[in-house]
Amino acid sequence: MLRGSGGQSFMFNKYHLAVLATLCCLYTSSAAAANERVLGVVPQGAPTLLASQWQPLVSHLQSSTHLPLHFGTASTISDFEERVLRGDYDYIYVNPLLFLRLQKEQGYRALVSRKNRLTGILVAATDAPDGLGWLKGKTIAFPSPHALGATLLIRSELKRHHIPHNVSYVGTHHSGYQGILVGRYPAAGGVMRTFELLPEASRSKLRIILQTPTVIGHIIAAHPRVPKKESDRIAAVLKEMNSQGRTRDILKNIRITGFIDVHPGNFATLQAMSFPTETRLKTLNFHVIPRLNEKDTERQMSPLISYIHQQLELELKLKTYGDMPKFGAAIARETEPALINANPLQALELMEKGYRVIAQQTPVNSPEGMRGVILVRQGSPYKKLSDLEGRKIAFGGSDKAFFASVVPRVLLSRAGLHRKYIDLSEPGSVDDVVRRLKNGEIDAAGTGTMARYSLVLKEKYGIDTMPVIAKSEPMPGLTWLLSKNVSKDIGDELQSLLLRYDPNAPGHEALTAAGIAGLRPVTIKSFEPIKRYIAEAKKLK
Repeated sequence: MLRGSGGQSFMFNKYHLAVLATLCCLYTSSAAAANERVLGVVPQGAPTLLASQWQPLVSHLQSSTHLPLHFGTASTISDFEERVLRGDYDYIYVNPLLFLRLQKEQGYRALVSRKNRLTGILVAATDAPDGLGWLKGKTIAFPSPHALGATLLIRSELKRHHIPHNVSYVGTHHSGYQGILVGRYPAAGGVMRTFELLPEASRSKLRIILQTPTVIGHIIAAHPRVPKKESDRIAAVLKEMNSQGRTRDILKNIRITGFIDVHPGNFATLQAMSFPTETRLKTLNFHVIPRLNEKDTERQMSPLISYIHQQLELELKLKTYGDMPKFGAAIARETEPALINANPLQALELMEKGYRVIAQQTPVNSPEGMRGVILVRQGSPYKKLSDLEGRKIAFGGSDKAFFASVVPRVLLSRAGLHRKYIDLSEPGSVDDVVRRLKNGEIDAAGTGTMARYSLVLKEKYGIDTMPVIAKSEPMPGLTWLLSKNVSKDIGDELQSLLLRYDPNAPGHEALTAAGIAGLRPVTIKSFEPIKRYIAEAKKLK
């Protein structure tokens, strides 16, 4: 039961709470425009739970100050932080690290802090092994990249204990705890307050395996547009709640023992720590080398893009291209943070510009690597390379297409056919050259094994039935690179996620259909055979 500002009581069932939580997530600057005030509370738990816990405090502030105050939150911590930075809330309940940033950048004023100091905790199932060593290399759930207690303090401690780990950002503390209970994650970051708010039935199945040093608790602060006289009234009422029996019960409902004044010295411990205070990168341009066509590329990459956004709260803006020249021009002029999927020739050029290689593709049915191949039609009289003298040949992509153009041209040269065939290559995708071979427009086609094992090309043109009359040795496949303006932390998180994107991950079947079995680590030595092909190709011009 929640009590309104006029003393009337309201009984809420699950439906009412769900509606209230939805309205609270939407309640932002529109309320302020109508001379109303909104207290935005960081969503450490589910919005429905948060609404039921915080509404009594909001109602008490309403009745004590006669201010039209409303409760507000968001569906995830990251969404909430964006709204705070946008100025959607008049009052905010935030962690002290975010407050320091808001104080510096926007002039927020601290009114009070929780008496309870903030302690980060790492939680696991009750039957989890002792110690922390078993977490090495495991994926741990965290609410958001900048959650102080549940993410930053915990990850700092794991680093101090030499526990390398992968991350999955799940939006709230509650989602992390639930992830352990259903077996999705071995451990999750949280804080003592949200852990204690769990129902006993859930909490009894979890245990705390790590606690961090404590820092000043969460802050209630006022936006600079709020008159100081008004915010002082709010602060006074909050501090008075410590000594009143009825209001102590309201605080107990949100696991807060009371509110106290905030002094600059309270932040000393926190300021001595090295935490990122800049805005975390939210989006990356994602340039993908031309495959079959733009529509197929988008279909194949969309599940991976969704998975990355879900796991890392990182949006990839997909850029597709109809042919290799357009792709090459786009990546050459890219200046924004970017993830690029390119062939080895382009990768070497990008590495010279400071791009970081984070993974290479493994083709389906070719775990040893990717090959350049030369195909002929089924039933063709041409059985070996020497049979192609004077014949019509086309290569996929352009002269920058490594496996579909550079490598097949070198194979023909090694067979003594340099300039002894009719080159009918045209700008376009691998799809185009395979279609032309199927239709009899050319006698042979250069492509790579990724196209050879493409389910799409198999269905459209029967590429799996086309004889291979020459193939190169296996080499590293297409390369995934990050521009140098992507931070190392984000780069490490993305690299770890890509290398773990195995056949069991959501949407992996779309990549399999494109001929990609998975991604693997890269070594500089793996580029040596590629460099040799490039050197030979240059001599052919």
